[in-house]
Amino acid sequence: MMDKKRITSKFKQTRSANTRQAIVEAAESCFCQKGYFETSVKELATAAKVSIGSFYFYFKDKDELLMEVYRNQNERFIQTISSSLHKTTQYKTDRKAWLREFILDLLRTYGKSAKMRSELRVLNYENPKISLQKRLISEQALSHIMKSIENSPMINDLKVKNPQIAILMVTDIINFTYDRIAGENGCQEENKDDIIEECFDIVYKYLFL
Repeated sequence: MMDKKRITSKFKQTRSANTRQAIVEAAESCFCQKGYFETSVKELATAAKVSIGSFYFYFKDKDELLMEVYRNQNERFIQTISSSLHKTTQYKTDRKAWLREFILDLLRTYGKSAKMRSELRVLNYENPKISLQKRLISEQALSHIMKSIENSPMINDLKVKNPQIAILMVTDIINFTYDRIAGENGCQEENKDDIIEECFDIVYKYLFL
């Protein structure tokens, strides 16, 4: 009897986690395509195939959901960095090729989130609650990234004075590059490769020369 209760409880927990994840994934898709401001809770619930009541069971409001989407994106960013830093053979064999692939992987991590990222910057200034949550999430991400770097061969090759500040600078450069190639007011298609190449050149010289 006890085993049956445990199985039922575990099933409910799994279903609950799956429902929550479905809402987050639907939100990321909606926010990226239509934007945070233009997406209603009703549209989010419909996209996630849940009732509006279920939406509010998992998330207090759109702001809380947006922060969960942002947290997920940061986790993917961290995973990409960790995965790249584990490619030690490639790093030692051809550092330039490794860094170029690393930057391309990070740019791909953002997917088609240019519109959402643009609106998030606006909210960062207009909404103190979102600004605080965004800062906390970013600080946690930076901590994880630094631990990965400290345990990688790259830490001994960096020519910067402060690796933590350097990571913030490189992140800003990559963010700017993404916004230039993917943003609504970004570059022409034929210029994208040149912009990415300039990004690579700047980061390589800054970190290693």
